[in-house]
Amino acid sequence: MRLLVGQAIVFCGLSLAQTQTILPTQVDLQGPEATHQLLLQATIDGRQDDQTRTVKWTSSNPSVATVDAEGVVKPISDGTTVITAGKAQAQVRVSKTKSPFTWSFRNDVIPVLTKAGCNQGACHGALAGKNGFKLTLRGYDPDVEKNRDAAREIMKKLGYGPDKRLAVTVAARNVTAFRDPAVILIDQLKQIYIDGTLNLIDTTQWYPTVMRKDYAIAFTVTETALDDPDQMFYENYYCGSDRNYTGYCNKDVDKLIDQQSAEPEPAKRKQIVWQIERALVEDGGRPIIFHPRQVTCTYPYVKGITVGVNSPYNQWRMEDAWLDR
Repeated sequence: MRLLVGQAIVFCGLSLAQTQTILPTQVDLQGPEATHQLLLQATIDGRQDDQTRTVKWTSSNPSVATVDAEGVVKPISDGTTVITAGKAQAQVRVSKTKSPFTWSFRNDVIPVLTKAGCNQGACHGALAGKNGFKLTLRGYDPDVEKNRDAAREIMKKLGYGPDKRLAVTVAARNVTAFRDPAVILIDQLKQIYIDGTLNLIDTTQWYPTVMRKDYAIAFTVTETALDDPDQMFYENYYCGSDRNYTGYCNKDVDKLIDQQSAEPEPAKRKQIVWQIERALVEDGGRPIIFHPRQVTCTYPYVKGITVGVNSPYNQWRMEDAWLDR
């Protein structure tokens, strides 16, 4: 049994110290349609606990911004206010509330399509799209050629161009799952004045090479046993993770990773995950070349195999499999 008493959790008469923090501690809302989700994170005896929906949220100046029972802040008029939850506070600044709001396909429509899964590889994000409607995979930018033009301009400023190309070596593990996508990468690099030479490395030497960071450009596969942001982000992008091969580290991204992990509402969690993905793309934290699709095929007479809905690797209970023949 546990009781919440003031700012301490009591277990059988033992009182554990608790601290509370609103994440983020500062919010800048610009425009009449801006909103922001706040989280209340408590640390109890070294353990983190999400108390966002168990406390009362208040705004010191509701005429500037309001906050609902779930910690969502909405602007009312220009100014500043302090949001309080428990013993923690966050500063909120509101501006441009009288400016006319302009809807943006990239900022307003693409997030809706992303939430609905429309720009995933199995839907309109597929190479050929679906039913005549095509979206870039995960909707990072709808204009690929514009991105290539921008990349070419960057290369030209660095002294490269169609008559002076940059030569690089692209390392990859010498197995099909690594080798073939590396060839695709090299083809993409050619579009922006970079000529890549493929360096295939035997499996026994591949991971030591990656861990030593003994490469200029390397292509590696990012496997996940579970289709969930927690495994992907903590394993591959969190500061100090053993499998964070590139050494990418952004403390602000780490906070967002923790924030999405504690978010119980799927729709709100997807919004935070979208923020993280955009930050990783902008930071160049292990750029994604492509997303593969995998399926599990069985003969009709193979019975008793249940495949997980969110992973092709898990839930293989072969002790339940049998042959109907």
